[in-house]
Amino acid sequence: MVVVEKAQKIDLSDAEKVTRMKLSGSEFDFDARVGDPTCVLLSSLLPRYANLYELDLSKNDISDKGLHYLATRALSPDFVDGAWACRVAVLNLSENQIGDEGLVSLATAMKRNEFLTKIDLSRNKFTSAGVKFLSKGLVRSKYNNLQELILEDNQQLGQGALDPIFEVLSRLDPSGSDCSTLKSLSISGIKLFSTGCVKLGQMLSRNGTLEHLSVSNCGLDEPPPKVLPKPKSKK
Repeated sequence: MVVVEKAQKIDLSDAEKVTRMKLSGSEFDFDARVGDPTCVLLSSLLPRYANLYELDLSKNDISDKGLHYLATRALSPDFVDGAWACRVAVLNLSENQIGDEGLVSLATAMKRNEFLTKIDLSRNKFTSAGVKFLSKGLVRSKYNNLQELILEDNQQLGQGALDPIFEVLSRLDPSGSDCSTLKSLSISGIKLFSTGCVKLGQMLSRNGTLEHLSVSNCGLDEPPPKVLPKPKSKK
């Protein structure tokens, strides 16, 4: 096994031996972070890493443009002969600047990628619109094999933002099987509110595939908000 760290010089002659690539940045040193130009470069280099299993790009400044290049070039079938560009199974994109458009590209790639099994999107910039697109990538398909999704501490998400994911995990396909292959879901640090709690409960009562669910600091132990009486109209 060969691991490529950020400080190392990449030697393409050993590309087939590399199983893990770590290009994560630092939350304290902004100059140590990589951005979209690095992703553009990686999208053309990753096809050389035929045995790459894990790609860690956490704690960087990658935005929608960078993820678009990775998703459409490196994580989708090769445009030339139909072979897979790379076989990354674990993709860590936590603590970046990824928004809604980035999740559109990623969800499209997820539908066609049989190797991705774990994605970490914790602490990014997307909204409920992005989550809706992402949920479409969770639907079981001929190739989709995603088993673990981490969305922790995306505190910008509002009420009902996770409902599309809960709905997909609640559905059955025509054969009677769960509509998604997901076995682990981590949503800690995201407030669910009352509607989210209801959707979560419905999902858990119907889903038979999910084995692990992380919901710490989601407000499940907080009392429901008080409903103020409507003021009487003046006659």
